[in-house]
Amino acid sequence: MLGLLEKDIRLTYCNRSMILLLLMSVGIGMAKESMILWYLPFIGMFLTFRCTSMDEMEHGMEFLLSLPVDRKSYVQEKYVYNLLTFGISLLFAEAINFLIHVIRKIDMVSVNEETVGMWCGLGIAVLVMTPITLKFGVEKSRIILFAFSGILVLLTKLALDGYGRDIFLQIEQSLNQIPDSIVPLALGGVMLVVLAVSYCSSVAVMKKKEF
Repeated sequence: MLGLLEKDIRLTYCNRSMILLLLMSVGIGMAKESMILWYLPFIGMFLTFRCTSMDEMEHGMEFLLSLPVDRKSYVQEKYVYNLLTFGISLLFAEAINFLIHVIRKIDMVSVNEETVGMWCGLGIAVLVMTPITLKFGVEKSRIILFAFSGILVLLTKLALDGYGRDIFLQIEQSLNQIPDSIVPLALGGVMLVVLAVSYCSSVAVMKKKEF
């Protein structure tokens, strides 16, 4: 599994586009500090799909599975790589946020509840999309992701048109009544459940997949 992880890391971080993305991140952060906290994690989410796409090119998957690597180990490596890449993108976002704070001598953008919620949402998206990517391939998975995002935006708009903002205010008030000590435990529990379901689904997909 370590060999597969090294392969994916080299494929990702030897890519010249990574330098461009980092430079763009600094530019975006200089223009609006708060944007960097969601821009890099969003990019990190899409980078998790890249190595699976590379594995599928030119019968790469058949070659990898001809090595002393079983399908379960391949799935385990993908989850380690995906979570590692997403976690590093969060750290980079905070590092650039601090760098902008030093250069411009302004207050750092604080990580509030909305930011943490957005990070958790992107993390869940990574976990949900992993078995879908293994099942349908990267291109179809991206279509599914964009379609799901569009449906979510449409449902939100319909909810706003039908019920107004009162329903969202009621939801916010209900969430605010939850003790602060329970929120991290609840988020952690949800993430663990999604991770377990996602991992079991990915293993089942890989065992049935034919190359």
